[in-house]
Order: sequence, then C-alpha cells, then structure tokens
Amino acid sequence: MIHVSDKYLIQIVHPQVDKAMALAHVARRYNVIRQNIMAIGDAPNDVGMLRFAGLGVAMGNAWEVTRSAADVVVPSNDEDGVMFALHEHVLDRI
Repeated sequence: MIHVSDKYLIQIVHPQVDKAMALAHVARRYNVIRQNIMAIGDAPNDVGMLRFAGLGVAMGNAWEVTRSAADVVVPSNDEDGVMFALHEHVLDRI
C-alpha cells in the first residue's frame, strides 16, 4: 500500500500493516484500553489510528480527510498543537 503523507513524501507498507494495527498491538501489550488512548496525526496514513484511539486528535494543518476522522482538531504543528493537545486532554485531567 502506498500512502502520500505530504507533497514530497510517500510511504510504502504491506497492505495489512498500518498505524491502527500497531497502536492496537502496543495497547494489548501494555494492557491499555482504547478509551485511554490519545492519538495525534496530520496525514491520511493517520486516519485509522485516529479512529482506533479513544481520542483522535488532528493537527490544525492536517489534511481534510484526517481532520474529518478526528474527534478534535488542535492548533497546527507551528502553533504547538501537540503541546496544546497534551495539556487540554491529558495533563489537565490528571
């Protein structure tokens, strides 16, 4: 399977491998339920992972298909969106 991640980047992976499967594997390994998982992405190859996670977060600069798959959209990479997501959805809830 070929994923286009941005204008100058393609990723070629086995058709039965994706980020959602990897995240599910790690979750099983560490006994973490989906509801306790937050995934952050910006490209089409992140869509499955965002849908798998209990909270799918798209960056503000994400592709439209990725934003549509997410539960929430945070500021862009250039605007510290990951930090915002961590504070808003993880650290402030501890």
